Amino acid sequence: MERLNKLQRYLLYILPVALFFSYYPVFSFGSDQTMNFELSIPLIWLVLFFFVSIPRLIEFFKKFNMKLATLFLFPVYLTLSIIWSPNKLRAILTAGVLWLIIFAAISTYQIFKDKNVVKNTTFKAKILSIFLLTTSVICIFCWLQCLLDVVGISREATLLCPGCTYHTFGFPHPNGFAVEPQFMGNILIAPAILSLYLLSSTDKKRKLYTVFSFIFISTLFLTLSRGAIYSFLIGAAFLTVFYLIKKQKTILLSIPIIIVSCIISLVAQGILSEMSPTNDTFYSGVAKSIHQLTLGKVDIREEAINVPEEKGEISPDNSAEQAIFDGYIESSTFMRFSISERALNTWAKDTKTAIFGVGIGGAGSSVSEVYEDFSPKEIVHNEYISLLLEVGVIGCILAITMTVSLIKAVTKKQLFWLLAVIMAYAFSILFFAGLPNALHIYLLPPLLFFLFPKDQSVINEKIKSRNH
Repeated sequence: MERLNKLQRYLLYILPVALFFSYYPVFSFGSDQTMNFELSIPLIWLVLFFFVSIPRLIEFFKKFNMKLATLFLFPVYLTLSIIWSPNKLRAILTAGVLWLIIFAAISTYQIFKDKNVVKNTTFKAKILSIFLLTTSVICIFCWLQCLLDVVGISREATLLCPGCTYHTFGFPHPNGFAVEPQFMGNILIAPAILSLYLLSSTDKKRKLYTVFSFIFISTLFLTLSRGAIYSFLIGAAFLTVFYLIKKQKTILLSIPIIIVSCIISLVAQGILSEMSPTNDTFYSGVAKSIHQLTLGKVDIREEAINVPEEKGEISPDNSAEQAIFDGYIESSTFMRFSISERALNTWAKDTKTAIFGVGIGGAGSSVSEVYEDFSPKEIVHNEYISLLLEVGVIGCILAITMTVSLIKAVTKKQLFWLLAVIMAYAFSILFFAGLPNALHIYLLPPLLFFLFPKDQSVINEKIKSRNH
């Protein structure tokens, strides 16, 4: 039993590292008409953690009561929906991953509930250190990806996704070890908000946490993922406003850090544009980035038009390569809205589907039955619409009930910075759906919840009041 406990703790040390490798390396086992069969490092971690946690899980379910049962109504309903899902194999695999996530959260709770673990302060400190240091290393790798790309290193070596290279905008935007920049950016949300909270809530290591904040946030902006950036800004805004209300004025440090981090990223994109083999200049790179991030609302590109000669000795007769896009990619947004509209139309096609849904894992298959030009492999790029389609009104009500219960637990512990992370994640899934590439959304909050027993700013306030 003690060996299993040690293995559990070691796996928790590994978790913050494993989550960054959501796509590279990937172990492929072929595909069918509706899905690819792939295994990633986080999925392997989930399976291993489940097996070493079986004794703790048995102990937990022995003490199971009706109060806890309400938290399981949603996953049980999801599992039952396999019965009417049009894609049984995908449904079974999705339900399996969902239960592994739930078991991982329960096991994490059991570990931190252990008196020996609670007393061992180095255990928690190590996890936090690993999380922050790993994030820093991955961020450095992202910057290296961009630099290697503009000097001509191939995608096979840099691991950049097909649309991430300088060919797209004239400058690269990194995806790290994730499949796309939006997932790389998304996983940076939690460490970015956490670093802002840490530097504002304690006087110790404030300089170090400030450095972490700059690294995490500037890299997040460098990904150019609007979904991740908007989500982070919403979470950071909540964090700032709430702690200002609590008279924790040091949180104001987050504002200049975010602004300067954004500027660092824009300058980097300008430099990378100047360095790339395209006819883009420093100015055109910055202008394109701003145009893309603001959905085409802020357009300062006109000054950069018709001045490719400014870069090197380029002439009309010997022109440099031209980037594919000159700014905001409107077709990408239109495509997402179009898929969401089709999913909603499929959900509303009859009363049975509207109430019960088409079944877990059945979104792509069900939409393709209504729209012939829709691939069964395609996903709905909105987790809420995808969930509504697959589990209907009943499933959504159960999901809301479970979510409210979990949020109550977070607010009871006064972990409002974690609530900011959850809010950011909740907004981010407006832009994508699915589990495999976004396991950090479901695994990081439980780990951070148990890692911090209470809000440090609240503790500091109590200490100050006693001293006075």
